[in-house]
Amino acid sequence: MLRWLILIPFALGLAILSGVVALMVFTTLIPDMGTALVGAVLTARLVVGPVSVGPAVLDVQSLLLASTAVVVGVQALLFAVLSRTYAAGRGMLPPSGRLHTVDHPQALERGAGVGALLIAAGVVGVLVSVTRWAGDDFGPLDASQSLRLAIPSALALSLYLRDKVALTTDERDAVRAAAAAA
Repeated sequence: MLRWLILIPFALGLAILSGVVALMVFTTLIPDMGTALVGAVLTARLVVGPVSVGPAVLDVQSLLLASTAVVVGVQALLFAVLSRTYAAGRGMLPPSGRLHTVDHPQALERGAGVGALLIAAGVVGVLVSVTRWAGDDFGPLDASQSLRLAIPSALALSLYLRDKVALTTDERDAVRAAAAAA
């Protein structure tokens, strides 16, 4: 009887951990998608030019912050999805039909296609920026205009790297192996 009493704190800790994981996954998924979406819409609008909102003018500083919101939102979203997949694999949460697409065999191919588009857009943007700078004999640049192309290019390249890291076979295999070991 005394031996079983020793396991009570362990069982209680596992129950609390399961609750924390469930709460973390469900409370971060929607705000993360919102952050990424609002950042993407604002980035797309600010690439065209400054936006006046009452007396305030949103310019390249806002473009930089909006693109940062996209990166943070996408990273947090991928963390939430992978955490949910891991927790379901460990039995801490019930399996989800919506997140089954992460383990789908075509997920890697789709991720590679999105990654190829992102790196192509980023590299083209960098090349166009350098070509414009060369057209000015590598002199001083107008920050407002040059950053409108450089920031989205950097955003595409950073999302490509995150996409590449998140959708590798090794990471999915590690999640499956950890779930199988439980």
